Amino acid sequence: MAYNKIKGFTGHVWGERFFSRIISGLRELVQVFEYIDENPVKANQAADRRDWRYGGLWHNRMGCREIVDEMPEWMKPLFPERIPLLLGR
Repeated sequence: MAYNKIKGFTGHVWGERFFSRIISGLRELVQVFEYIDENPVKANQAADRRDWRYGGLWHNRMGCREIVDEMPEWMKPLFPERIPLLLGR
């Protein structure tokens, strides 16, 4: 409300741009993961996805387990190109 008042806007700040829905299957899970992983690069926030300090891959690579857990073994075959990043290689 304060932001809207300062900017002279009304309604929801985020509008239609943000939403949630149930991921329908394994293929879509992989697509969503890759979209999130590449988004900072596409938005020119990072030169490489490995440099994005606010994502799960960076935390996994650095061994920071207070925010994200290690990728479960059953998921690793779904993201073979990401495994070296997760392991810090």
